[in-house]
Amino acid sequence: TLAYNFLQMLDLQSSQIQEMESQINHISQTVAIHKEKVARREIGVLTTNKCSNRQYKIIAPANPERPIKYVRKPIDYGALDEIGHGVKIAHQNTPRQLSKRPSTSSPYAPGNQYSGQYGPGRSQYGSVGNVSQNSA
Repeated sequence: TLAYNFLQMLDLQSSQIQEMESQINHISQTVAIHKEKVARREIGVLTTNKCSNRQYKIIAPANPERPIKYVRKPIDYGALDEIGHGVKIAHQNTPRQLSKRPSTSSPYAPGNQYSGQYGPGRSQYGSVGNVSQNSA
């Protein structure tokens, strides 16, 4: 019974100490909030209002420039041929030489008939969205 009473007394003291600790934490938080408010107020005293001058930053020139008339220049497709990955490859004479002049008409243009192996709109895998007759 003596040991039981002693343990109860220690439990009671530990609960009282925990209660006091929580009260001290609450007080320290309140003090920290008050210090931050005072510091912000002191910073606010050091600030000044921004002067807003109604002055235009962009001024139109006195003599406006005359616009230059647009002149269409043809595109030079070979201008960047020498620029690439930096590796120089010796030119070989191959039977398939690409012309420097761009093609003006496409075999797929609406007026031209494409005479390819599979025809217009078809590939070796059949037409898109339909079951191919060749694959069945």
